[in-house]
Amino acid sequence: MKKVIKIDENGLFVEDVIIQDGEKIPTKCIETLCSDGFYKPKWDGSKWVEGLSEEEINALVNIIPEPTEAERLASAEKAIAILMGV
Repeated sequence: MKKVIKIDENGLFVEDVIIQDGEKIPTKCIETLCSDGFYKPKWDGSKWVEGLSEEEINALVNIIPEPTEAERLASAEKAIAILMGV
């Protein structure tokens, strides 16, 4: 058995597909495995590239804002109170 990658008409990753040894590679599948680290892997015809723009990635990264120092302190105080049974 081996794994191939199914892509859509735009070259975007769809899913992993397992085929039997000697079986013909299905249509819309490629043999080049995708490495980790992409938000939206895209096959450009010769290699895997990021399918999202930098703005789209920034929007994803900023969905959950970092807690402020005050929020972190409040969370720590709450956790301590719970552990102490207060």
